[in-house]
Amino acid sequence: MIIRENYMGKIGFSESYIKSLCGMVLCECVGVSGLLPAKLRIGRWFWGQTGTVRADRAVAVKVIDGRLIIGVHIAVVYGSTISAVSESIVGKLKWAIEERTGVPVQKITVYVDAMTA
Repeated sequence: MIIRENYMGKIGFSESYIKSLCGMVLCECVGVSGLLPAKLRIGRWFWGQTGTVRADRAVAVKVIDGRLIIGVHIAVVYGSTISAVSESIVGKLKWAIEERTGVPVQKITVYVDAMTA
């Protein structure tokens, strides 16, 4: 639970809320073809039989000193510039989380695990 305090009292945000918020933002980013589980298993994912992955398996959230550290695992569309997609994701995630929760984001790491056609 991430607790934010203001003049009216305390507000708590669960990690699952932060993860689902990240999942919604990632689905809107151009160049992202899907989310991949953080613990990628050889076999099913490498042979192209990917299904839908929930954001709670693709996003890792840590809280250190009241600041968020986020790691996201994605697949990008073949032909897109990985650095541009990553910069877009970092900017959109940081803005969305800080705007909706008020919790500062310290670091966002984007792991590109696959490319899809």
